[in-house]
Amino acid sequence: MLRQYIENGDDLIGREVTLSAVINDEIYYSSGIAGTSGLDRIIVGAGDIEVRFLFDDYPSIQKWCIDIFNNTSIPVIMNVQTIKLEVGNISTLANDPPQDYGEELIKSQRYLQSITATDARMAYRTSEVLQFGLFLATPMRAQPTIINGVDGDTLVIWDVNTNQRPTGFSYNFSYTPGSVGGYLSAWKTDHGVMDATFYTTNTRPVLFSAEL
Repeated sequence: MLRQYIENGDDLIGREVTLSAVINDEIYYSSGIAGTSGLDRIIVGAGDIEVRFLFDDYPSIQKWCIDIFNNTSIPVIMNVQTIKLEVGNISTLANDPPQDYGEELIKSQRYLQSITATDARMAYRTSEVLQFGLFLATPMRAQPTIINGVDGDTLVIWDVNTNQRPTGFSYNFSYTPGSVGGYLSAWKTDHGVMDATFYTTNTRPVLFSAEL
């Protein structure tokens, strides 16, 4: 038997949990309520091999644990590839890995993307706005909002004529849903910038969010 104790396992008491395991290339899973005694357990397995989520009630231990257990009296080969314990009644392990990671990434980027820009050259200007063209990794589902966009910190305008970083701008992203790019607009009345580039810093990620 192999045993792994779970730290802070008491946080699971009274909650529904799901135990999943991949054994000999097959997925097994079961759900139940984590109780308060050694009689409360969840067992999944394939014949001679079982994976158990249970409470070790030995007086000096008193902890929740996961066992890999030989259910026979003779030695067996234990080909247990993956074990997962999670809150709720759904086994995400039964759905892992996604059918296609690239396809799943594209789907998620319709809702949220991390934006990185290096020396994006100004495409348009007036006395009140500077515009920079930005490409997206994939089209987004709707007009995104900017998260973590802080002027002079994560979002930087570089005046190529004065070699300075003017500040005091507010930002928005003009975007037509379904396209692969748009225009980042930096607004400031009488900004005085004649030519500029735009870049993001690695202080923290700048996100474009089109979440529901």
